[in-house]
Amino acid sequence: MRYASLLRRFSADEPHEPRYAYYLGRELCRAGSYAEAIPELERFFRMSDAHDPQERCFAWRVIAWAREQLGRGPDAVLEALLRATAESPHEREPWVELAAAMARVGNWPNCLAAAANALRIVNPALSYRIEPGGGGG
Repeated sequence: MRYASLLRRFSADEPHEPRYAYYLGRELCRAGSYAEAIPELERFFRMSDAHDPQERCFAWRVIAWAREQLGRGPDAVLEALLRATAESPHEREPWVELAAAMARVGNWPNCLAAAANALRIVNPALSYRIEPGGGGG
């Protein structure tokens, strides 16, 4: 959480800068402060300049991980992952995570559909947002 204090200060100085909200939410989740991460990322979504689909996708994935860690239930996790796939459907990782979440709840038809969508992406984009095995950012 060593960057969180800096990001909080930057975010307070420039409250309408979406990157600070995005990075702060991601850092809070990475540090295990899940209950703080979710509202910060929700604030990111409300900003008019927060329009990068890959960042929005990853933010929804972070929210899904945070909700899961907080025990918010499978519907809350699935909702965030569905939003992640809608934000950036050309990325493989949100589809893989959605397939895994569907498998955890035993929703096999949608697990298969999400896995098939992931497999259709033959040239995945290289991105710093891709982290093997998930993990919240």
